[in-house]
Amino acid sequence: MLIKELSDKVDGAYETNHKNFRFLPCDQLAVFVTPENVDDVLEDAGVPDAKHLAKFVLKDAKKLFLILVMMTEVENEKISLLADLKRSNISDASLPIQFVSDGVGCPYYWSSLERSPEEKSEFLGNWDRTDRALLADTYQWHFLAPNANGEGIAIAIKKARHDDELAEFFDKEASNLHKLQQYKSPHLIKPIAAYQIDQDRCLIFPWANGGNLRDYWKGNKDQRGELSSLQWLLGQLKGICSAIQELHVENTRHGDLKPENILWFKDGNDGGFLQIADLGLATFHEKDKHTKNRKGMGTFALSGTSRYEPPEIDEKRNTVGPWSRQYDMWSMGCVLLETLLWLIYGYESIGVFQDATTHFWVCHDRPDRKEYFVHPYVDSCMRVMKTNLQGQSAYRDLLLLVQERLLVVAVSETYGSFPDYRETAETLHTAVEEIIEKSRTIENYLAPVALEYPADRIREQQQQNVVYQAGGNLAAPRRDDVPRSSPILATHDAPSIDGNGGLKVLVRAPTGDFNSSSLSTNASANTKHQQIGSDPPEGAQLGLPKLLEPASPDQFTLLKQWVKVCDLSHEMCRRKDGDVPTMPTRLIEIGNTIRLVDSARIDPAPYIALSHCWGPLKDNAKFCTFKYNIDQLRRSIEFERLPLTFKDAVSVVRGLGFRYIWIDSLCIIQDDQGDWEYEAARMEQVFSGASKAAFLGDANFPESALEYYRDGRQVLVQDLYERYSALAFTTASDRSVAILGLQKRLERAFQTQAAFGLFAVYFGRGLLWQRRGIKPMRRIAWPPGRRVPSWSWFSKEGPIKYMSLQFEKIDWAAKQFRSPFQRQAAVGFKKPSDAREDRDLTALRGRARILRLTKLEMLVGIRFDAEEEFDIDRLRCVVIGRDKADHGTDDPKQHVLVVHPLDSLEKGAYERVGVASLRPEHVGDEGPWIIIR
Repeated sequence: MLIKELSDKVDGAYETNHKNFRFLPCDQLAVFVTPENVDDVLEDAGVPDAKHLAKFVLKDAKKLFLILVMMTEVENEKISLLADLKRSNISDASLPIQFVSDGVGCPYYWSSLERSPEEKSEFLGNWDRTDRALLADTYQWHFLAPNANGEGIAIAIKKARHDDELAEFFDKEASNLHKLQQYKSPHLIKPIAAYQIDQDRCLIFPWANGGNLRDYWKGNKDQRGELSSLQWLLGQLKGICSAIQELHVENTRHGDLKPENILWFKDGNDGGFLQIADLGLATFHEKDKHTKNRKGMGTFALSGTSRYEPPEIDEKRNTVGPWSRQYDMWSMGCVLLETLLWLIYGYESIGVFQDATTHFWVCHDRPDRKEYFVHPYVDSCMRVMKTNLQGQSAYRDLLLLVQERLLVVAVSETYGSFPDYRETAETLHTAVEEIIEKSRTIENYLAPVALEYPADRIREQQQQNVVYQAGGNLAAPRRDDVPRSSPILATHDAPSIDGNGGLKVLVRAPTGDFNSSSLSTNASANTKHQQIGSDPPEGAQLGLPKLLEPASPDQFTLLKQWVKVCDLSHEMCRRKDGDVPTMPTRLIEIGNTIRLVDSARIDPAPYIALSHCWGPLKDNAKFCTFKYNIDQLRRSIEFERLPLTFKDAVSVVRGLGFRYIWIDSLCIIQDDQGDWEYEAARMEQVFSGASKAAFLGDANFPESALEYYRDGRQVLVQDLYERYSALAFTTASDRSVAILGLQKRLERAFQTQAAFGLFAVYFGRGLLWQRRGIKPMRRIAWPPGRRVPSWSWFSKEGPIKYMSLQFEKIDWAAKQFRSPFQRQAAVGFKKPSDAREDRDLTALRGRARILRLTKLEMLVGIRFDAEEEFDIDRLRCVVIGRDKADHGTDDPKQHVLVVHPLDSLEKGAYERVGVASLRPEHVGDEGPWIIIR
C-alpha cells in the first residue's frame, strides 16, 4: 500500500473527542500496521535496511510508524526518519516525547514527558525544526488514546447541567465520592469515579443492563404472578428498604426515589438485583425537566421528580431549612403502590393511574393556611384495592403498609415511629421482613392475584369521598368502607312528642341514608318541650367514645389537662409556695438538641423522672453515660440512637411541655463507682423532687399508703418488699442499691433507722423472711468493697415472702438477739442509709441453740434459702420470736433463724441459711453468743 493511500485511510478512521480533538482509537493500530502495509510503505519510501526497520516497527514502533506516515507529504517522505528514532532508542513506549536543546548550536536531546526532565538522551538525528514540531507538538497526540488492555465494561456517564449552584452541588458530591462508596448495602449503587473537564462535570456509574424498575414492570408482564418472581421481588424490596435505612442512619436523604432511580441489574436466570441510583444526586437525571432548582434552600439535596414528592415540599417550597428524611418514606410509598398496581392489575393499570394523578396528594387553600390530603383518586384506589384483597395475603399487607404508614401527610418532627405519623425506614424494613417471614409459614400467602383495573369503581368511590365545604373548597374526608357500630357505648332511645300527643321512638340510621320523600311535617304550633334537670341518663357511659391514638396531639392535649387539674385540685400534688425542689446532679435537656446538662449550670426547673427496667441487654445495646462519652453527650444526644423506651419518654416530655427528664442510665456515670453510689443513695430525692414520674405512683408515698394500711406499717413493708424482690435486675448486685431511695423514704416516715431492708422498730419481724416457692434462691456475687449480710434478703437473688405470723400473738425474743442498730445507738446515732455498709451494720448477734431434729425433720421443717450442702451437726438456730401462751394456741412454736458456721478466720462467725417454726422441744438450751454475718 502506498504511503498516500495509507495516510488517507488513517485520517478517515480518526474519531473526535468532546473538545473536537482528533485521535485514532487504539484498536485501529492493528488494522493499519500489518506486515504487508509496513513492507509496502518501506518499499514505497525506498528506505535502506528495510527488513530490520520492519521488525522494529512491528515489535516496538507501530505508533511511530503511523506518525511518520501522517507527516509524509508529496515528494517529502518522512519514513526514512525511522532509522534516527531506532538509533536514539525511541519507541512507542517513550511517547509522549519532547525535544530539548542546551543552547544555540548544541545537539538536541529527547525525553519522555512522563518521566523527569533530567532523564534525557541524545537525539541521534539531524531533524529540522519542522520535523521535530510535527512529531512532538502535533501527530504524536493523535495516537495516544488510552488503552484499557482488557475487556471493556459498560458504564453510565451522568453529566450535570451548567449552573453555578449545580456546580457547587457537584463539587460537594464529588468530594464525598469515597464516603458514598463506603455504604455497605448491595442495593445502593456506588459511583465509580467523578471527573471534570472545563465546565463539564460528570459522574461514572455501573451500567444497569436491565434498565430500571419501570422497565422491569414492562418486561415481565406475564411473570408477575409466578411464585419465584414474587419471592424475588419481595426480597429486592426488602433490600431497597434496608438501603434507605442505611442512608437515614447516616442522616442522609436520597431526595428523588422513583421507579426510574431504582435500577435493574439483570444477572442470568435468577432475576438479578435492584439498586437505588442517583444517591442524593437529584441534578444528574437523564430526564430532569421536573427537577426543581430551589434557590435559597438550606440544603444541597435538591428536590426530586415532582410526582413522587411529599406534600411538605409544596408547603415549604419557599422556606429555608433542611427537609426530613421522611421525604423518602412518602416517595417509597408511591413506588410500592405502583408496584402493587402492576402486581394486581398489570402494567397498563399504572398508565391509567398516572393519567388520573399528577401527584399523590392535593392541597386545599384555606383563608389562613394550606391543608394537604392524600389525593382523592389515590385514596379511593387504595380503598377499592383493600376491598378486592380479602384474607391474609402479601398484597393486602403491603397495601395496608402503604395506606396506613407511608402515604401519611403528618410528619414527626423527631423522625420517630409514632401512630398517625409517617413511618421511618427502620420500621418499614422490619415490616417487609415480617411479610417475607409470613410467606414462609402461611399457606397461599403469595397466591397470585390477577384482576381487571377497576377504573369505574375507583371513580365511584372518589365521588362518595368528595364533599363540598364552605367557600367552595373540595375535601376528601377519610371514611370507613362500612358504618362502624359502637358496641362499647350504651345506647339510649330518645323519645319525641309530636303535636298530637303521640310518643314516637327515634332510631338513628348508621349512615343517614333514607328516602326524604317519606318524611312529613307537622305544622302544629302548640307543641311544648320541657327538659327537667341536666343530669345524664342513668347508666350512660361518660368520657370519650374512643381512646385517642397514643402520642397524638389530641392525646397530649388531654394528658396536659389531666395534669393541670391534678396540680390545681389535689393538695398533695401541689408544691408549697417557695418550695424549690432539689435538682438532680444531671438532667437530659429536651430542646432543639437533646443533651446531658449539669443542673448546677441551669436554673431550677420542673423535670420528669423516668423509672424503667433495663432488662437483659447486651453491652452494645445499652445506652448509658460513661467516663469516655460524657463530654459527647453533653454536646448532643442523637434521638435515633436512643432505645425505644427512651424515645417514648422524650416524646412524652415534649408532648407535656417539659424541658428536662431524669433517666438513671444517662444521668449517672455507670463506670464511676463513686458517682454511682452517691447518685443511687439520692434516688428518693430525685423522684420525690420530680414534677412528674413516669411509671411511678403516688408522689405522696408512703404517707398515703400508711393511711391505707393504718397501723400495719410492717405489713406495708412486707408487701412492698415481696413485690420488689420479684423484680428482675440486669445486674443482681443492683438489687440492694436500687431500693435505697424507697428504704430511706420509709425510714423517714417511720422515724426509725434502716439498713439492708430491715427497720430497727420491726427488726425481729424483718428477719423472718423466706424464699417464695420451691425454686431455691442464689447467692449474689458482690464487687470488691461491697458487703451485704446473709440475714438480709438483699444478699440473695429470687423472690421472697415473710412467714405468716399474727403480730399480736408473738412475743419477740429481744434477749436472744441484738440488732446492729442497738450497737449503733450505743456508740452514737449514724444514719445507715446515708453511709456505706460498714462492719458494725452487718453484724447481727444471737444466742446459738442446738437443733434437736433428725435429718428428715430438718428437710421437712426448715425452709432453706439456697440449695447447698450443710453438715447438719453444725447447724444452729437463734430464736427470734415465740407464740404467746395466753392466746390458747394448741401448738405454740418458736420462730428461729437457722445458721451455719462460716469457714473464716473470725471466731464464732455464722451465716444465715434458712428459717423455721419449731416446737419448743426441737430447740436446744441457750448456747453461746455468735455473730451472724
